[in-house]
Amino acid sequence: MADPISAAPGAAETPIVALAGVGKTYSSGLVALANVSIAVRAREFVTLLGPSGCGKSTILRLVAGLGTLSAGRIDWPSEAGDPAGLAARRKRRNIGFVFQEPTLMPWATVRDNVYLPLRLAREPREAARARVDEAIAQVGLDGFEDSYPRELSGGMKMRVSIARALVTGPELLLMDEPFAALDEITRFRLNNDLLRLWQRRRLTVVFVTHSVYESVYLSERILVMSGRPGRVVEEIKVPTPYPRDEVWRNSADYGALCAATSAALARASAGTGQAERATRAAS
Repeated sequence: MADPISAAPGAAETPIVALAGVGKTYSSGLVALANVSIAVRAREFVTLLGPSGCGKSTILRLVAGLGTLSAGRIDWPSEAGDPAGLAARRKRRNIGFVFQEPTLMPWATVRDNVYLPLRLAREPREAARARVDEAIAQVGLDGFEDSYPRELSGGMKMRVSIARALVTGPELLLMDEPFAALDEITRFRLNNDLLRLWQRRRLTVVFVTHSVYESVYLSERILVMSGRPGRVVEEIKVPTPYPRDEVWRNSADYGALCAATSAALARASAGTGQAERATRAAS
């Protein structure tokens, strides 16, 4: 395992969100998560890495309040002294979510797609216009405000999706394999842009990916998960300071970290296979 990394600039030790013994079982009987405990500090970049079906996306959805827990709890520091949970609900509204697909409205312009969450919050269009245009500019799409999704490339559509998640000013940004469907060059470019946004806006990011290389390049911490039921089995800390660039991406240090992370993922996947065989044998 790599040496520990220092916290992100200004990062607090108190978690912004903490999962304690979280489990998720679906009505079909499928156990997706079991005893997952994760603490994420403010302004940290954390990646969930694991085999398909291990519950990475489920964790993001539970944190976002898009599902119910079967076991355990999710704690927000703002809940302290607030038995009614009002502060926690405010905290949950301060979350941005970027899904695997851009899910843009095809009949709406870039500006209207980014304005959508503010419209749902009943913020007047003109009052929101400056914030919308700022979010569009921050993802490098200034000049495309009046374009429609059919006129954009895959990478540009994902930039619109990120701008839409940023326009509400979230403190916590959840990203579910946002670059998986993109070509390698576009993916590298968006990785760099994401790191700049993370640092500039002092965000906390929880990122899901299947890519070892992407996880090492982006993250301060990588949480390696095994599958069914999903649980965190290893933590890898990436000691390389930011900003990171193409020189580091081609360095021996980066290659060694990728090799160590690949080995951890292989161990997690092997453990998954053993658990599934044991389950079948017991049934």
